[in-house]
Amino acid sequence: MSLSSKIAPIGRDYQHLTRLSWVQRNLHLSTRSGALSLEYDFHEKALFSAFVATEEISSINNIIIRC
Repeated sequence: MSLSSKIAPIGRDYQHLTRLSWVQRNLHLSTRSGALSLEYDFHEKALFSAFVATEEISSINNIIIRC
C-alpha cells in the first residue's frame, strides 16, 4: 500500500468536521513510528493537507478527533 493511499482517506473522512475550536490550525499527532501532521482549513471546513514524517506508519485508521 502506498503512502498516498494511506493518507488520502483522511481528507474525505474529516471533511464533515466543522467545530474544532479546541484544536490549533496545525494538529500534530504522534504515532508509534512517526508524527502525522494535519492542517485544517476552518473557512472551507476541509482538510487540505496531510503528511507524515515517515512512511513507516502501519495504520492511521484509529485516529479519533473529538470536538
